[in-house]
Amino acid sequence: MENTKELWDGIWSSESKSLQEHIFDMEKGKKGTVWKGIYKIIKEHFDNINQLHVVELGAGCGYMSALMAKMVHKVSMIDYSDSAIEQSKAFFNSLGISNVEYINANALNLPDCLCNSYDVSMSFGLAEHFQNNDRKIVIKSHFDLLKQNGLSFISVPNQHCLPYQIWKKKRELLNKWDVGLEIPYSRKEFKSICNELNINTYSFIGSSFLSSLNYIFPFNTWKRSLIKRIVPNYYQRIDLIKPEISTPIDSYLGYALVLCGTKTDC
Repeated sequence: MENTKELWDGIWSSESKSLQEHIFDMEKGKKGTVWKGIYKIIKEHFDNINQLHVVELGAGCGYMSALMAKMVHKVSMIDYSDSAIEQSKAFFNSLGISNVEYINANALNLPDCLCNSYDVSMSFGLAEHFQNNDRKIVIKSHFDLLKQNGLSFISVPNQHCLPYQIWKKKRELLNKWDVGLEIPYSRKEFKSICNELNINTYSFIGSSFLSSLNYIFPFNTWKRSLIKRIVPNYYQRIDLIKPEISTPIDSYLGYALVLCGTKTDC
C-alpha cells in the first residue's frame, strides 16, 4: 500500500484508543530510553530549554510533543492528515496544553515560510513510510525547518532489529499489515544521507533492545493483558509503568533507531 493522505485519514479516523489510554502511552514513553536520550541531549545543547520552539512532523497524536510542551515555549504539529490533527487537538486539550499550533502540510513539500524557524525538529514513525529519493527529502525537511545550531531527532524502525522484522513479516504474511509502505532504516543509510546533506554532526540513540523482544516473546504482553482485566482503572495506574532498561546495543539492535543531528553552517 502506498502511503497517501487518504490512507492516514482512514487510519486516524478509526483510532479507537480512549484519551486515558493515550495519556498512559505518553507516560510510558516518558520512561523509555528514547525520551531520556532526547531530553539529555537537549539539556546539554541549549542554555534555555523553556525558550525553545519545537516542531514535530507527521505528528499523529503527538506524545513526544506533549512531553516537550510541558517544558518549552511552543510546539508546532505538522501533519497532512486532517484526522490526525483532530486526534492531536483532542489529546492536547485533554491535557490542558495550549502552547501548541497545528499546521496542515506535507513533509515532502513544506512551505518556505516554515524553514529556518525552529530550535528542534523531530518525528517518530514518519521517515520509514517513504521510498527511493523521498527518503532523503523527508530527512532534509527536518533540517530545513531548523535554525542554525538546531537539533533534529528522527526516529524510525531499525533495519537490524530482528524481533521487529520477524513480527512485521508475520503480519504481512497474515494480511494484517495495515499501515502502508514501511521500510526500516539502518545506521549506514542515515550516515549516507547525512553526508549527502552535509550534516556533519550527528549521533544515534535507540529504544531498549530488551523491550523489542516482546515482538517475538509476547509473555509480557499476555501478562499486561491479564493485569488490565484484574486491575480496576488500569490506564489510570501510571505507577504501574516500569522504566525501560537500557543496554549498550540499543542504538544498534533496538526497535527504534533515532538520528540526532545538528544543523550547522555548510
